[in-house]
Amino acid sequence: MDKSPKKPLGEAKTKDNVVVLRKMRRGLYMESSTSLRRIIWVNFAAGLSNGFGFTLGTLLVLLLLSAVVISFASKMPFIGDELVKFLQMLREAKSVG
Repeated sequence: MDKSPKKPLGEAKTKDNVVVLRKMRRGLYMESSTSLRRIIWVNFAAGLSNGFGFTLGTLLVLLLLSAVVISFASKMPFIGDELVKFLQMLREAKSVG
């Protein structure tokens, strides 16, 4: 009688799949690292998506921050008055320029 601990049913198949995936990744890496055109394209696309994500994230944070500041500033008399004056100055400068 075999007294070795029983392994789960899919463990051997999982290990085989891991080996196959590692070999596939190696091939993909070799393919992508040998083509200069592919390297340039991948790096360009990565830079473009990073720049877009950074810009979009910054925009959302600034919009949220400005909404919070404006809501607090309108409740404080001195800051609210100064904010109104500042916004009027911006409107006048925009209409003149």
